[in-house]
Amino acid sequence: MLIDTLKFKTRLLDGGFEESEAQALVDAMSEASMEHFATKADVAELRGDLKGDIAELRGDLKGDIAELRGQINNIKWITTTLLVVNLGILGKLLFS
Repeated sequence: MLIDTLKFKTRLLDGGFEESEAQALVDAMSEASMEHFATKADVAELRGDLKGDIAELRGDLKGDIAELRGQINNIKWITTTLLVVNLGILGKLLFS
């Protein structure tokens, strides 16, 4: 939340606050409101963290994809083998 510090201080002075009290309140409000904003360093740190997380996820996904490809290849071989066995049985039954 951004505040107009001059306007805030003027209102405090008009309301009966002493100069030092008004300035102290304005300073405190300014500092408190600035704590909610991310600095360039905060953004850079988060960017680095996100890049690391994304790289880790990419590696995990590549590993998972490779594993799934292996499983699919195994299923192809099993299916082919079962088809050949079933055709052999069918041929034996029909031509015996």
